Amino acid sequence: MKTYLPLPAGAHVSVTKHAACLDARVAPGSWNSWVPGGWSNVASLPVDYEMRGVLLAEIRVGEPIYLFRTERNGVTAEGFFSSSPVRQIQGDGRVITLNSVYAVVLEPEPRPASMTVDQLCSERRRT
Repeated sequence: MKTYLPLPAGAHVSVTKHAACLDARVAPGSWNSWVPGGWSNVASLPVDYEMRGVLLAEIRVGEPIYLFRTERNGVTAEGFFSSSPVRQIQGDGRVITLNSVYAVVLEPEPRPASMTVDQLCSERRRT
């Protein structure tokens, strides 16, 4: 079993939550109630949550995933992300934490987000 994912700190990656663990310590959030960046969230990230950014540390068993996030679900949203501690790293880039199953993929270089937060808010006001 792997004990680390061979991606160095500073690597540009995408991280997508594909599932909640069957024995998750914290249940996943619902897209209806999850507030991006909200301090009041009491659930884990919703399934299919995707973020892009820069790894702040190599991904290792026993440690959280640490990411400086530059994009969240296609929207520019800088911030810090840390997962629950990693339990297992699989050969296909899947990382299993105490709560979630993530796919971690190396991005060749930063990609611009499809919308800024202001653009997203403007779109929502129009509809």
